[in-house]
Amino acid sequence: MPELSLREIDIICRDVQGQDITFSHLCDELADHICCDVEHEMQRGGTTFAEAYAAVRRRMGSQRRLREIQEETLYAVDTKYRKMKTTMKVAGIAGTILFGFASMFKIMHWPMAGVLMTLGAFTLAFVFLPAALAVLWKESRSRRRILLLISAFFAAMFFIVGILFKVQHWPGSSVLITLGAVVAILLLIPSLLQNSLVSGERRAGKMVYVVGALALVLCLAGFLFKIMHWPLAGFFITFGLLALFGVAFPWYIIATSRNDTFVRAENIFLVIGSLAILIPAALVTANISRSYDAAYYRNIASEMVINQYLAGTNARLLAAAGDSATADRLNEIHRMALKVYEQVPASLANPGGEYPPSQWRTGLGNALSAYRDFLTVNYPDLIARGFGDILNTDRWLPAGGEFTEGMSHEAVSHALLVMKNGLLRTENEILKVVAEAN
Repeated sequence: MPELSLREIDIICRDVQGQDITFSHLCDELADHICCDVEHEMQRGGTTFAEAYAAVRRRMGSQRRLREIQEETLYAVDTKYRKMKTTMKVAGIAGTILFGFASMFKIMHWPMAGVLMTLGAFTLAFVFLPAALAVLWKESRSRRRILLLISAFFAAMFFIVGILFKVQHWPGSSVLITLGAVVAILLLIPSLLQNSLVSGERRAGKMVYVVGALALVLCLAGFLFKIMHWPLAGFFITFGLLALFGVAFPWYIIATSRNDTFVRAENIFLVIGSLAILIPAALVTANISRSYDAAYYRNIASEMVINQYLAGTNARLLAAAGDSATADRLNEIHRMALKVYEQVPASLANPGGEYPPSQWRTGLGNALSAYRDFLTVNYPDLIARGFGDILNTDRWLPAGGEFTEGMSHEAVSHALLVMKNGLLRTENEILKVVAEAN
């Protein structure tokens, strides 16, 4: 039987070690088994080492087969690994099911949506992810993958918990989502790109991985900017999706399938995974758009009609009393009311605009307080009749910065329109009382 040279044995050992075989003695045993198979193939077919080694690798199947053997070995002999992998599988299935049903309950406005989402998110973030990290480290123990594993763990945990906090309107959601996006953009995607470029199989070429990584960075940046109501969110999302699904995705599929005579399973899962992200997002967006068209914008239009009517009524009262003895008092009341109206940013007066700086609510609250103090001193009877409650900022917008956490731009716009109508109605009453008293 032909015997392999030391150089040929070293080639096989390096290939086995390159598959991240970390289990004690398994690497040597696999290398020895492959060497024996190659020698047998060389004797049976009278082939060279390169031909025999290629035939043995074809019989073994995919390059991942050696890692699958290690996983099977670990599962058979390592009790802790077996328990951890079982925990990972159970937690992953349970958390995904809980999160999925919670999303459906939330969309349909059914009860228990918050409980299901909280259980699902905490199961995924604090049971599934730690177990998955432990299993992956046990299987690889590769120092070049430490950054990839740790950054993936923290990015996923921050995103899951941040989305939960955002949906539940809990404080701190913006901080968690920002941390997740920063970890993903600065650590996870670069380390994933590096591992893809140095991996043994690069059939698609380096550039497709680079383009895909840049597209993911743009998409994540757009997602973060959209949630935080920062400018350029639409730009990042548009170009990120175009680069991802218009360039990187087809380029990768064509490059990896060019010489295949059959459809690869990973390409099928890649297509299904992309559709699983895009189609639900598009359907939810379309459903939300229909809801706005059917109810929200119609209500906004009604409020604006009332707003214009009340503003016109007050203008006519001021014009009618232009030459009377009460003109100065009426104009003073109107000037105090205008100071309140001027504190409402123009971008929030119309749905769909960008969020202004967060300090605007403080200015609005101060103007309302000054207006209320003015009325309390000069027209206490009106305050006693309940009009003072209209001048309470907290009645319309949550105190502090909670409105940015728990209220959408549209909700803030609607609250401000209703508040302005109340203020116009209050001004109307005061103007009529003053005009009639004299």
